[in-house]
Amino acid sequence: MQHHLLWTSGWDSTFRLLDLLVVKRHSVQPYYLLDSSRRSTYAELRAMTRIREKVFDQYPYTKELLLKTKFFEVSSLQPNERISQVYHQTKQKIHIGAQYEWLALFTEEHQIKLEISVEKGLPKLKNEKPDWAEVFIEGHIITDLSPEGELINKLAATSVIYELFKYFEFPIIKMTKLDCGEYATKHNFRNMMELTWFCHFPIDDQPCGSCAACKQTIRYGFAYRIPFRGKMRYHLYNFKQLIKQLIKKLLK
Repeated sequence: MQHHLLWTSGWDSTFRLLDLLVVKRHSVQPYYLLDSSRRSTYAELRAMTRIREKVFDQYPYTKELLLKTKFFEVSSLQPNERISQVYHQTKQKIHIGAQYEWLALFTEEHQIKLEISVEKGLPKLKNEKPDWAEVFIEGHIITDLSPEGELINKLAATSVIYELFKYFEFPIIKMTKLDCGEYATKHNFRNMMELTWFCHFPIDDQPCGSCAACKQTIRYGFAYRIPFRGKMRYHLYNFKQLIKQLIKKLLK
């Protein structure tokens, strides 16, 4: 069985990759969309190389299962007015990243059923927008499991959001990052999970500590993955935000 997987070298997609290769022993065709404006691209590509080398060394049978990653430029994607319109409409209601527009354009163009490794998030903080995976959209929500235990798209074809999600599968959306870590430890590939990359704006090839991904990493209990200087930036950012809030209260 072959799986078409979006692999970014992040915690979630790498977890899915390693589970398929090491535990399930399924073939995986990874995909990566190259975005020239993404500052973390080099770090992600380097992490993917390290993970490949490590999994091949530790589990030699995966050499036959893990295919070469297929790369596509975001700038070369064929435009689709309907998809872009739906994306911008949806963005007004809920938090949804720009990558979902790219991925919808990509899967529509190539007619690929693509696995997207979105995990179950933590409860939202005060004033945070709800995430698309946590709300009902057009009266539907992606919650049903297939007999194989993998999440499948149950959105009605009449739903507006269907144009974005019709080619996606969400196999780990019922798991948290901590669940993934525990599972990886149990199945002896946690060491490879530590090679994953998450920071959006690396400084000197290390996580910055202040971008959204770094802050999420700390919030999930993985602060040990942030270097000392990154932690200092994180606390400095929080201190500045606190001062701004106090000033606003005083000016009311």
